[in-house]
Amino acid sequence: MSKRSRMTGRGRPAGMVAAPLAVAVAAAGAVALTAAPAQALCGGKGVADTGSLYANGYLIARETVQYASTCDGDNYYAGKVLDARTDGSCAYARYYDAGVWSTQGVSCTTGAYANYSWRDRNGDRSATIRIAVDYGYAQDYTWGY
Repeated sequence: MSKRSRMTGRGRPAGMVAAPLAVAVAAAGAVALTAAPAQALCGGKGVADTGSLYANGYLIARETVQYASTCDGDNYYAGKVLDARTDGSCAYARYYDAGVWSTQGVSCTTGAYANYSWRDRNGDRSATIRIAVDYGYAQDYTWGY
């Protein structure tokens, strides 16, 4: 790697720019999300899972299946989303499938799950699900079976 490729456009080493940026983001209240990128809410046929969203160490939202047999390969998913924190926001289950984002589940009552159902738009038994809250925190999962 050339010396130039390790520099920013202003001749400073890239690390000298990244470190202050990281400090600025942390000072602004950055969130640590704890979920493995490959974790899925249906990890295969008959394999149900749960996705969780954390902010500053606190559970703020969760999504899981209504019943384990929903991961059966028929392009229909029955899920439920939980608003886990009393902070004035709602929790959302949003799906990205066939090039479209759609909100399927919404829970605005702290401690209560809200049931919803979703049908795969293009029939490939795969989508991205985003667990999110009103104030911008979100966690994406690959969903498929």
